[in-house]
Amino acid sequence: MNLELEQIAHNLSNAVRPEDVFGQLDEPGADPLPALRRNYRSLVKATHPDVYHSADDRLLAQTAFRQLIEWVDKAEEKVKSGRYGRKETMILKTSRRYYEIEIDFKEDSLFNYYPCSYREKGKEFGGMLRITRDPRNNDLAANEVRVLKILGNSKDWTKFSPYFPDLIDAFIYDDSLSCRQAAIFEEYKGWYCLQDVGRRYPTGIDPRDMAWMWRRVLTALGFAHINGLIHGAILPANIWIQPEQHGLMLMNWFHAVRADTGETLSHIDPDFAAWYPPEIAKNESPTFGTDISMSAKLIIHLLGGDAERNIIPDSIPREMRMFLRGSVLPGKKAPQDAWALLQEFDDLLQKLWGERKFHPFKMI
Repeated sequence: MNLELEQIAHNLSNAVRPEDVFGQLDEPGADPLPALRRNYRSLVKATHPDVYHSADDRLLAQTAFRQLIEWVDKAEEKVKSGRYGRKETMILKTSRRYYEIEIDFKEDSLFNYYPCSYREKGKEFGGMLRITRDPRNNDLAANEVRVLKILGNSKDWTKFSPYFPDLIDAFIYDDSLSCRQAAIFEEYKGWYCLQDVGRRYPTGIDPRDMAWMWRRVLTALGFAHINGLIHGAILPANIWIQPEQHGLMLMNWFHAVRADTGETLSHIDPDFAAWYPPEIAKNESPTFGTDISMSAKLIIHLLGGDAERNIIPDSIPREMRMFLRGSVLPGKKAPQDAWALLQEFDDLLQKLWGERKFHPFKMI
């Protein structure tokens, strides 16, 4: 994977406003439009699909190039109206506080995301306002809010809170046309999802990096499970890491279920259908083992293996390969206790590599 292309694609996907893509165009007394077009041409050269030969690079370039064209149209509109570089905001009041919401936003398949800020005890903090785009998805967003409140009110939350998104506020946003579920989360700059990691390391990450990542996933799952919650979608886009500090968060609890209700999963990601245990395809209720098995498949994927067929590279120590295969067993054969599995994993790490040491990880 071309690293410059990967970084540009990451910036384009995470941009909220044209300024995030093209930067400031402040040239005293000069028309900013030529500067915008120069920056645009430079990005075109780096993202045009015809520049690349590998299938992965071409596919990523196609997506980046399409996003670039959309962003330059928005940038030109702001330049011509004299709004480029100006922060446009509105004030939103909830039952808890006032928020200054930026007008520009980014979107995914379910939500619009607006950067925002608020003051607390004399200090200003950044956040991200998330609003369902279609009211029919209100239930999904409300489910995540319920789950995070259950976790936040549970014993030992202070100890385990770094593994979960920080829910600052939640409310119904009524714009007179519809009522949509809204939530404000802490702003996470410098974080990457494991989908980004997989793209940066297409042949696999170092097993020592895999170790700290999986340890943290199992820690988060163990805490969720003792509170009776099953995530149900342990997939690359739903695990975020902070590389320098080895931070990790388990995100996107939209489809989570309570273990004691017998509920089935409301959604299976079609791009990762083979990652779900066989019982889920039969519309059976998930178990704690569902999360654990999917997390092991995620690790196989990060190591450069084939998660669909549970094929692990021969470069991985034999004992580690056996441990991972034992963690992706179907149904009740799968491990059901994340913290017990974590202890077994720690024992294996001790056997293979001795005392744990901090292993720096970079998004190359």
